[in-house]
Formats: sequence, C-alpha cells, structure tokens
Amino acid sequence: MAVKTCIRCGVWSDANIWSGGVPGTTDQAIIQAPVTLDTSPTVNGVQIDSNGSLTFDPSASRTLTIDVIAGAGPTTPPVNNNLINKGRLVMQPANATITHQILFTNVDETTYVGGGMAPLATDPGFWTVDNGQAVLQGTSSKSWQRTQAEIPANAPSFTLSAGGHGWKAGDAIVLPPTAPGTATQYDERTIQSVSGNVITVTAAITNAHPEVVLPNGQTIMPEVLNMTKNVKIKGADATHRAHTIFINNINPVSHTIKNVELQFLGPRKNGDKILGRWPTHFHHSMMNLMGLNVEEVTVRD
Repeated sequence: MAVKTCIRCGVWSDANIWSGGVPGTTDQAIIQAPVTLDTSPTVNGVQIDSNGSLTFDPSASRTLTIDVIAGAGPTTPPVNNNLINKGRLVMQPANATITHQILFTNVDETTYVGGGMAPLATDPGFWTVDNGQAVLQGTSSKSWQRTQAEIPANAPSFTLSAGGHGWKAGDAIVLPPTAPGTATQYDERTIQSVSGNVITVTAAITNAHPEVVLPNGQTIMPEVLNMTKNVKIKGADATHRAHTIFINNINPVSHTIKNVELQFLGPRKNGDKILGRWPTHFHHSMMNLMGLNVEEVTVRD
C-alpha cells in the first residue's frame, strides 16, 4: 500500500506521470494535474486535488474501481476507500455504446459513521468538496415513458407513446402496477430489441398493466421506467452500498448531472439509514449550487 502522486499531465497508464509508478490495487492515487483515464484501474482511493482533473476517455468504456480495504493504513486518510474530488471529474461518453463507471467494491456497511463535513475512510463514497466540479453526462435517454395502450398479462412487447426515447437492447426497465390491489406487482425486465417505439422484452410481462381513469375523467396509460444510463456510480450489490455527496462547495460551481445511473448506494447499519450517506446528497454549499439541475437520473437497489 502506497501513495502515488500524479505530478504531470498525461494518461493514467503512463508510469512517467506518477511518483513511484502507476497506482496498484492497494494504492491511493493523488491527482495534481490533468489526467485521462485510458484504462480501467482498481485502486484503494483517489483524490483529485484543486489543480488536478480526471477525465474518462470519451471514446472508450472505462471503469474506475475503488476497492475498500478494511482498516486501510493511515498513509493519507481519508483518501483510503474514497474518491474525493476537489478538482474536476469528467465522465462524458461520446455515444450510447460507451459506458463510464465508478464502482466501489468490498464496502462494509457496518463501518459507516455518517454526518460531519469531511470525508471519512470508514464511509466509502464519491465526495465532491471545496472547489470540486463534476461533469457527469451520459447519452440522452428518457428515464420514463407512457405506453400507447394497456399492457395485457404475458405480453412479449409494448409500444411507447412517443419517440426520442433513446432506449436500447440490454436496458433494465420496470413497469409499475396500475390495477387496483396490485401495489406490489412490479415487472422488472430487460429489453431484447427496439424497433421504433416498439419495445420487446427478454421474458413476457407477468402482470397486466391497465389504463388508469383519474377522478376528473382523464385516462392515462401505464408508465415504464428505464433505469439504465451509460454513466454509472455503483456499489457492488445491495449489501455493499457506497454513497455520493456534494458537500461544502466553497465557491460557485457549475456541476453537470444528467443521464446518470446510481445503483447500490445509500448504506444501512443495523437496518437503519445512515445520516448524510444517501445515494446522492447536496449539503452545506449555500448559494454556490444555484441553478444546478439534476436531470434524467435513476436511483435503484
């Protein structure tokens, strides 16, 4: 376990830009210059300093994995187990076939403390602090659409009511219940193919999703949620959740948070939520986040 500091601009895989060589799986990376993520590394922690930036290669799929180490040494707390952004982080794929992802692995939710204003090695997550700026912009796709008609039980496909949705094969979708007495009957499916507005799923839809007539007489069709985005911040699974927080931005900052998928975030401890450790959280930045829009962002699991 060691601290590797980026001292000049370049690509992550270039050993010459780092003091001590390219960071390994148990190392902490300190970024003090512009760096392009041209590989998919695993490290124990990353800190982007105020004069540094980390830009995911827009032309290729990349994953930055933060592998949590229990009791990770005190070399540079709280970089251990965290991604701390005091500079600039850019995840902006060039097209829908490319995925940019931050993944936290081996999180122990029982270590979380919660609260406070500073990153903690016990509370693994993505922290944007001080003058940090985040550009998280996936390819445009609608997070939900209505269908053109009711969906019968065992339907293999359905038609959306409008185009321009940006949905594609492999996307994870959810059909919420609409019939009386079916409040828990959600259908979760994967898209098999898309032809215009016709969506075919990999397995037939179990439950019927009828139209709903509102008290004013208006009739509305079922909704379908699309949870998949090609910019992702994730924990490993539903028992190893991390978190994201934008905290104490000390100067006006223009973040971009559009078409992002947040999954397996928001840890639990003894079955309870942990203060300030939500899937995403904006805290104590006063007027410095004025005008921020969070658009087409999905949160699940």
